[in-house]
Amino acid sequence: MPVRPLIDQAVELVSPLLEQMPQAVSIHCPNVAHRPAWTRRVEQVLWNLLNNAHEYSHAGSAVTIEARINTDQVEVRVSASGNRIPEADLPHLFQPSESPTSS
Repeated sequence: MPVRPLIDQAVELVSPLLEQMPQAVSIHCPNVAHRPAWTRRVEQVLWNLLNNAHEYSHAGSAVTIEARINTDQVEVRVSASGNRIPEADLPHLFQPSESPTSS
C-alpha cells in the first residue's frame, strides 16, 4: 500500500490546527509503500507527529513530511521549525501518558 494517502489523511485531520496559526505543510513522498497491517498504527503515529509539530511551532512556521525507503523499512520524518523538545524529555517521549513540557 502507498504511504502518501496515509500522510494526506493525517494532514487533513490536523489541517484545522495548522490553518489557525497559519503553518505551511510540504510533503516529499516518492512511491513508498508499507505493509497493510500497519495502516491504523501509521495513521496514529503520523497524526501524533503532526499534532506535535503544530503544538511546538510558531505562527508562519513550516512543517515538512518526508517518506523514503531505508533498506527494507519505510522511514517517515516530520520536521518543524518550532521549539525543540527539551533534551531531558527525550527519553520519555514515547512512554504512555508522557508528553514533553513546552518551552
